[in-house]
Amino acid sequence: MGYNDQQNKKPESKFIKCFKRKKKLVIVVAAIVLIIGGAVCGWLYYLNQKPTVAEQQAKQTKLINDTAEKVQKSVNNGKPADAIKAIDDAIKSTDDVTTISTLKLNKSTTYYNTGDYDKALSAALESETLDKNSNIEQYIAGIYVKKGDNQNAIKYYQNAIAIIDESSPMANSDIQDYKDRIDYLSGVKK
Repeated sequence: MGYNDQQNKKPESKFIKCFKRKKKLVIVVAAIVLIIGGAVCGWLYYLNQKPTVAEQQAKQTKLINDTAEKVQKSVNNGKPADAIKAIDDAIKSTDDVTTISTLKLNKSTTYYNTGDYDKALSAALESETLDKNSNIEQYIAGIYVKKGDNQNAIKYYQNAIAIIDESSPMANSDIQDYKDRIDYLSGVKK
């Protein structure tokens, strides 16, 4: 702008100056609100992100492995009660049904290895209610055999046969093994 342009320009009224200041203030406030809103939305998005299946599985596997390590140390130190406590703590720390079932089966194995077959059976039956499969069924049958309850052992070997995954490479061998055990327990084979 030249000198003449400035002279020809009308002075701004107080109203226009006030309006321009308010306009700048509104723009600054809107920019701040957008920045804060974006940050809050980003934070909420981050909080609501669910871990991938692989991340969940890795977390559960780590929990099981860490617990197994604690259990092994406790058992080696002659403290099976500490091993059971470690398993119970791990169970409380997860809501994954398969992991809980695995941990309860580990608890059953710990009891079994200390000769407490009643508690071993109880923990195995709890595991079964969460994740019924042929491995758990045959394990329960084995506990019944150890307790001398052949009728229930036969029942659980039959359950294992009924739900075995026939696509497994060892399925036919396992089925035959369970049938042989049933025959032995029922007195057919000696």
